Amino acid sequence: MDSRGHRALAFALCLVLYAALLLFTFHEADEDLWGRMAAGRLTRAEWRVPEKDVFAYVPTRPLWVDHEWLSGVVFHEVHRAFGGTGLLALRAALGVGAMGLLLHTAGGVSPWTLTLLSLAAWSLLAQGFNSVVRAQAFTFLFFALTLFVLERGKRRLVLVPLVALWANLHGGFVLGPLLLLGYGFYRLAAASLAASLLNPYGLEYWRYLSEALLMPRPEIVEWRSADLSGIGDLHIQGALLLIVVLVWGRRPKPAHLVALGGAAFASALHVRFAPLLGMVIVVTLGGSWEAVFQRRRHALAVAAMVLTLSLVAIGGAAAWLRRDLSVQMRVPADRYPVAAVELLREERGNLAVFFNWGEYALYHLYPSVLVSIDGRYETVYSEEVVRANWEFTRGAPGSERFLDTYPADFALYPRDTGAARWLGRSADWEQWRQDELLVLYRRK
Repeated sequence: MDSRGHRALAFALCLVLYAALLLFTFHEADEDLWGRMAAGRLTRAEWRVPEKDVFAYVPTRPLWVDHEWLSGVVFHEVHRAFGGTGLLALRAALGVGAMGLLLHTAGGVSPWTLTLLSLAAWSLLAQGFNSVVRAQAFTFLFFALTLFVLERGKRRLVLVPLVALWANLHGGFVLGPLLLLGYGFYRLAAASLAASLLNPYGLEYWRYLSEALLMPRPEIVEWRSADLSGIGDLHIQGALLLIVVLVWGRRPKPAHLVALGGAAFASALHVRFAPLLGMVIVVTLGGSWEAVFQRRRHALAVAAMVLTLSLVAIGGAAAWLRRDLSVQMRVPADRYPVAAVELLREERGNLAVFFNWGEYALYHLYPSVLVSIDGRYETVYSEEVVRANWEFTRGAPGSERFLDTYPADFALYPRDTGAARWLGRSADWEQWRQDELLVLYRRK
């Protein structure tokens, strides 16, 4: 078998590995999935994109800018036709498609480099696929496709309609024009930005994004800054070390340096952007990796390779130990209020609910029960309403007025919250259900 055959074999094995990891690990449904499917179900039923929220009983924003509306329709239709297994298969298809494009874009390198690139990327990319499919998976695929067109394609105008579609699937579409700017295609970047206006909200979409991308979200883990001193972020340390070492060996193109720097900065700023760093590494550092293999005398470079492979091996082993060969979406009772929501199915009223459970509740209980908050966050709720919900959850003094300011009939919170303790002391509320996870109260 010649070198081309070896590369093809390595390419195929890498994609098989990714398919196995994406199919047989991380089967728990993400909280946001329920909100996406509920919105998709509503859009499909009304044959229009809703502009006003209908799931909450508290005051909401005048315009609901659902920047993932098309993803919601896709998820709902896949789930309706194929269940949770279909959603897992969709995630695998998006992930394998993204990696296939990335590895093809990095073509021309040796099989060893190809394999190492895919392994190094997994520790970062897995953060974006660590639950049943989310709308951001479309961004990973379209980001990879944009890199492919910029590096290998000749008909770059295709990126304009691509961004238009991308903008209706996920707010991460802004990465497309940013990549075009980094590669020096300024007119194409402007055209793609203009194409993003082909959405149900027009310029209001941009106004929403300008606020959403800059607003702090201290309560949401994936929006926190990376703690580079923590063991949990060793893979980020390894990736950054690789960048430094490999740039020493062979300087990437200016456009590659811009992409690497931007992805590294975004990953340090917010943990959720770490997968983008892994994707950029695959495309831009192939030549540097090749130089490392050819110059084995560079001990520091070899040490970086060993560090990365060790981290990947640890992460891969941990993921495989959590494998689930049944390929079924899991809704664990120690994460979701499954039994409590079942009790509420025959009820009507307003439910004051813990932030993480809001989307699960509205998916299963709308339209008979409405919620006080959910993971759609700034797309629907004002800062005042969000703050009132969090303060009551924590049990801040005086925050119990929230239940009367926005009258609730039921209250559902984790057992260890200040809200649960206050409800237990209140003479106006009676306990309906309690288990190791939660307490459910109803107004007397």
